[in-house]
Amino acid sequence: VFDLTQSAADILGGQSGLDITWHETEPDAQQGVNDIDAPSSYTNITDHVFASVVQQGTTTNCRSVVRVDLIVHPRPAVPAMTPLALCDDDADGIQTFDLTVKDGEANGGDASLTVAYYLSQNEAQTGTNPITPATAFTNTTADSQQLWVAVINGFGCRSVASFNVVVDPLPVIQDVTITEC
Repeated sequence: VFDLTQSAADILGGQSGLDITWHETEPDAQQGVNDIDAPSSYTNITDHVFASVVQQGTTTNCRSVVRVDLIVHPRPAVPAMTPLALCDDDADGIQTFDLTVKDGEANGGDASLTVAYYLSQNEAQTGTNPITPATAFTNTTADSQQLWVAVINGFGCRSVASFNVVVDPLPVIQDVTITEC
């Protein structure tokens, strides 16, 4: 889904007193007919549209038409993430995790992709409130807590996945005395 209106400032180059409409075909743009109903949320059917610009308040229909290319960048792939587990050294279900050890799993070893960690899916999708520092995250839910990872490419496209941090209990053992003669 594209917001075609974001291109208006570039098309108009700072000029005022102009009306701009977007069209799927060049002939429609040249005639000023069949403009796109919702240019702020346009689902493309081709890799381009046409912008038609006309002076406000005129009836001459003198218009300029320009092609606007629509480029869709792919989202990075994020695999199904495995849990990150540590042993519980004091039986409280809480540990401090270095989440960055999951970076290679999240980005598939592609260092050009940025990795960030979040407490919720919504935060991961919107890029708000990343866990910082990711090298020292202390779980707030004892034993197991779901986290979200976002992988972002150079175009700002992001994909997200969840995984759990798990605090495994230590085995319960008994003191034993061995006696020998």
